[in-house]
Amino acid sequence: MPNIVNLIKAELRLLRNYREDSPLVPEIRRLMNLAEKHDTSNIALRQTIEQCKLEDPSYLPSKYSIAVHIWGRDCDQMEVSYTRIIGATVLAFLRAESELHDNAEGPCSMSIMTEQEYNEFKPSQRDRRAEQYNY
Repeated sequence: MPNIVNLIKAELRLLRNYREDSPLVPEIRRLMNLAEKHDTSNIALRQTIEQCKLEDPSYLPSKYSIAVHIWGRDCDQMEVSYTRIIGATVLAFLRAESELHDNAEGPCSMSIMTEQEYNEFKPSQRDRRAEQYNY
């Protein structure tokens, strides 16, 4: 998966040869701001991952892992809340988040948990449609 920020920065390096009065300058500035915001959000994500690394080396899938909380509701109003262990990298988090959204049948979310939150977590599922119709 190509890194969009690196692609934007490469294009911008090519466009820097244009004069300051070029009509492309506003677009160049807009793309630079977008790239900087993306870099900033990745820095915050990296810091959160570092703070929430799991201490226990027996957790899989890698030597350093993080726990994530996943919540979702499908088109039939079945709501689930569970955890998953993933590698402690920005790429692993973004890939897991992308997979979650690609396979979602309704609203969903994913967030990083501390080890204490992970150990105290109780998975749940709730059939809201069954509750609505008393079956």
